[in-house]
Amino acid sequence: MDDIKRFKEHLIKKENKPEYIEKAVDITKEFEEFLSYRSKLFTDIAYDDFFAFSDFLITEKRNDELHYGALVTFGLFTKNNELVRWGREVFDGSEVMINLSKRLELEMSKEFRDEVFGNIGLPPFGINPKEKPNYTKKLINKLVDEVGEEKSEEFLAKGLRDPYTEWRKPDREKFLKSINIDEFMKMKKEELIKNLEKHRDDSTLFFTQEINDQVIDYVINHPLGAEGGIR
Repeated sequence: MDDIKRFKEHLIKKENKPEYIEKAVDITKEFEEFLSYRSKLFTDIAYDDFFAFSDFLITEKRNDELHYGALVTFGLFTKNNELVRWGREVFDGSEVMINLSKRLELEMSKEFRDEVFGNIGLPPFGINPKEKPNYTKKLINKLVDEVGEEKSEEFLAKGLRDPYTEWRKPDREKFLKSINIDEFMKMKKEELIKNLEKHRDDSTLFFTQEINDQVIDYVINHPLGAEGGIR
């Protein structure tokens, strides 16, 4: 039984909506066909293969979260860590430039936002990560040219990531139940280590990173290596 057929059965078993299953399977089949033109299989996919397909999706204006999410899900199902890693890289930080654009317009003006972005525009979802540094550099240099380093640092220090408020709620509940901040920090570190150990044992990724004993030892022995941090 091939991977895509098993993938479909897996999605059905997980009680996904029929329309999602159909789209996810179609996306995976299309990617498989794309790879075949490059004489590749899922098992020997390379970075350039994935982002060549991403460029194709961008050209076709089909570079949406559904496509990349389906590929990540397929990668998780087939334990293809490379596919998972590259798919997650597309999502990671994808909101940053959108938030930069919104905040420039909100806190400065639409005219100022247009001045900074000029004819650069927002980067397309799915852009090759190797292209992001140069893209960011152009915008930040333009911002500094317009308002100076001090004001730019003050503006950027507020952060450009989404707040992920819902994601943080469980932490707040645990904190309120803790005796003090020290107990909470200790608990956070213990939870992180258990999580990393599971990723190591299952050979799965922690976000986009492979976990081995060296990583876990580092987190255990370096206070700043854990989510809890230090006082």
